[in-house]
Amino acid sequence: MIVFAPFLALGLAAGVTLSPTAPTTTISLSDANRQTCGLVLRNATPKPVQTWSVGFWQNHLLTMRDAAGKPVTRTALGKNGSKLFRSPDNDQHSPIIVEPGKSYKYATPSLPTVYVLHPGAYTLTVLYEDKSFGKGLHLSCRMRVTVVK
Repeated sequence: MIVFAPFLALGLAAGVTLSPTAPTTTISLSDANRQTCGLVLRNATPKPVQTWSVGFWQNHLLTMRDAAGKPVTRTALGKNGSKLFRSPDNDQHSPIIVEPGKSYKYATPSLPTVYVLHPGAYTLTVLYEDKSFGKGLHLSCRMRVTVVK
């Protein structure tokens, strides 16, 4: 079972933030394909915000650390996925428009498929970057993760 709790949500572009979808989420390691963390991109600006879906890994980087601050071992999928962050654009992208006062919800890949997890306390950081916002949109959100049997 994994328990998610928000740690920090930071939007470096005024009015646009990234955060977990729920303050606490509990998931079971017995169903490794459904161990995702929900995320929400919120638009508090007076204008619509457009971003791009290019697949999760090209504009997201997941970093998980244990209670001692050491990086958690990645699985083969986790290693391959993290190599795609900031990779050149591909043809498989589509616009996502978030209207003023609205949000866009999505999820991370299943964490047990990305990391070798054992019971204990962890911190998961999600970095999101989108270069289509002039100087670019750089957002991050961090959450505590507790892994139990």
